[in-house]
Amino acid sequence: MLWPPEGIKAETGEVIKVISQSDIRNVYVLEKKEEKYRAEIPKTSGRFFKKKKAAAAFASDFEELKNTFGYSGKSIPVREAPDASSARVYKLRPSQMVKIVEKGEESVTVGNITGFWYKVLTDDGYEGYCFDKYLTLFEVDNIGFADNSETDWLNTLYSSKWYPLKYRKIIESGRIVVNQIKTGERLFIDPSDKKIVIKTKQDSVEFYYEDISKIDERRFFLKGTPVEINFYPDNIINIKYVYKGTDYNSFYTQLEKTIDEYIEEEAVRRDNMFQSLYEKGGYLSSDLYGSIILKRNRNFIWTGYVNLIPDIIPSGYGITGKIKNHYYLSKKLSNNYDGILSFAFDRNSGEINFVYYITDEEGLELIYIPENYIEDGLVHELPEDKKMYYFRQGITLEESQGIEENDEDYEEVYSEEFPESESDNSVFSDSSDMSGSRAASGDLSSEFSDQENIPSSVSENTEF
Repeated sequence: MLWPPEGIKAETGEVIKVISQSDIRNVYVLEKKEEKYRAEIPKTSGRFFKKKKAAAAFASDFEELKNTFGYSGKSIPVREAPDASSARVYKLRPSQMVKIVEKGEESVTVGNITGFWYKVLTDDGYEGYCFDKYLTLFEVDNIGFADNSETDWLNTLYSSKWYPLKYRKIIESGRIVVNQIKTGERLFIDPSDKKIVIKTKQDSVEFYYEDISKIDERRFFLKGTPVEINFYPDNIINIKYVYKGTDYNSFYTQLEKTIDEYIEEEAVRRDNMFQSLYEKGGYLSSDLYGSIILKRNRNFIWTGYVNLIPDIIPSGYGITGKIKNHYYLSKKLSNNYDGILSFAFDRNSGEINFVYYITDEEGLELIYIPENYIEDGLVHELPEDKKMYYFRQGITLEESQGIEENDEDYEEVYSEEFPESESDNSVFSDSSDMSGSRAASGDLSSEFSDQENIPSSVSENTEF
């Protein structure tokens, strides 16, 4: 059995005798003689073998994946062969569940992404291959569904806050792109009003139900609505419903903390990462690419970068801005590089991104990353024609001038070092008076504008 239909007394990976088949109706008739049980299943639900020995060998190979399922948050193709140029045999709907049948033996690179091809079986019987970039895998055990009583299932449903399963995958990955977990998507049930609310990116869907009826040990139907709820192990539920003539199939889970708490932790992580770089020296200099002054509050001044115009930094970007570190390196790249710095210039809404590496010679190496190398907040690989820029890293300009780090003295040094016509002294004003530049550079107040409460312990100058 690859994927037993609902209501069939069979488990994924089980070897069962076939006593007959119908090509017209495209079904097998199964028999469990000891249990005096027979049932029909679609042929696509299993793999047929003439010999029991061959079936057992396949089941042994299938053991590792027998409880593995997947879904995609977006519509992706199912291909005839494990090749990006292969013919498309099917297109998955967003959140449509698939059974994982096989995993490619070796990872391959498709475009800028390295991953595996998986052979999948859809819930309506199509087989083909999906690349794992947009495929989220999860485990569903054949046993344990009946351990809870109906009351236990419903109490869990009522008492929990449910978020898209993709949130948990992002959090568990350790690479939190904040915009991906603050989409507002969630699900909750109000038993007093007998109402279920499903918030998606596009809509807030409400259904009022008459009662909740049990279909089998883990499936429930909300009477008076087109909503079915399936319970899975590991705190996962599957919601199937119809809205405006479209079928939806979505997975939700519980989280150990609130979304705000995860965002707060991510803000602290990013701030610590930047401060670690800053403590090594906030004054970067290069004979060819100019000088960069970093401030503890993430402001920067970059002068003398004429050799980077226009290939890296377009003309007219100015010299001041804000440093961000909201992108991630792939696991492979993180073994050799320290992180990604994004320079958000005040005169433009775009960012100039560099992978950076702290050298042993008190220097900082920057490698330019074009925007098309960043996907879902992650850099998977570096360009083949790497553009590398080396900067000496030392003490801050303030320390080198022997002055205290305060705005009045710093503005005096700044005006001597750079022409007044190019300066933007407000960049170095007190952090409590930065509203003008903060709005342009996209700090917490703008990035989290759809959050009711911004975590109070997050530093006001922390940037995303």
